[in-house]
This record gives sequence, C-alpha cells and structure tokens, in this order.
Amino acid sequence: MTLHENAKLTCETLVQDYGYNNKCTIHPFWDVMKIIKHSLEINAINKYDAERYCYQMHITFDEMMTADD
Repeated sequence: MTLHENAKLTCETLVQDYGYNNKCTIHPFWDVMKIIKHSLEINAINKYDAERYCYQMHITFDEMMTADD
C-alpha cells in the first residue's frame, strides 16, 4: 500500500468512526481535521473528497483548512 493509499484509507476510517461513534474520543476532532488537511496537501485525496469529509464532520472546508499542523 502506498503512502497516498494509506492516507486516503486513514481519512475514510477516521471520518466513518467519528460519525459512527458520534464524537470519537480516541482522536480529537481537530486532529482528524489536520489529517484530512495534510492528506489534501500531499494529493492523497482530492478537494471533492475533503469537502465530503468536512460535510460528514459538520464543518466547512474553509474551517478545516485553518487546522494547524
């Protein structure tokens, strides 16, 4: 599995876990946002995927982009 595939799978898993568990306590919200932002920056996910994850996490794309590294 490549780095990009692993990053995309990680984003998918975190967002699904967060939604399923209704506010996951293992990974803080802003840490998940940082992972999504970084995955977008390394081109592991595209903007459409990032916007979809943001929608599922109830945050805007612009707010997610403010997550600090």
